[in-house]
Amino acid sequence: MTPPTSHVDDVTAHREARPPARLPLIHLDRHYWRPGWVAPDGAEFRAEVSALAARPAG
Repeated sequence: MTPPTSHVDDVTAHREARPPARLPLIHLDRHYWRPGWVAPDGAEFRAEVSALAARPAG
């Protein structure tokens, strides 16, 4: 394999070099913002992220 010459080549080489992780994609914006674009307090959001991360993959 030749060295990457651009960002696109770098991404392609990275994808070819390892198998897919098979982890769920979690969009944190969907879990962060409350109705009316109100931010939660830090402890509340950290607890929610911990619960999301503890869910089984797959």
